[in-house]
Amino acid sequence: MSEHSPKFITQFIRGPYHDYTPDWYSEVGNKIILAMVINSVMPIVGVVSTAGVPYALRMLDNNWTGDPYKT
Repeated sequence: MSEHSPKFITQFIRGPYHDYTPDWYSEVGNKIILAMVINSVMPIVGVVSTAGVPYALRMLDNNWTGDPYKT
């Protein structure tokens, strides 16, 4: 980042890549994409677990019969 401004801040930032090279994309880009995929799936997991766990516990309580009066 030494070629970017403000120079008094970016002169202290050093890394293994000079600029956005193919190596940068293969190493850092994959981590960014993985974070995006995880962030897109986690809301769905949260909703399913919020609704699915109580349902499974109810079904477990009535021995998987579906009869709400049997416990």
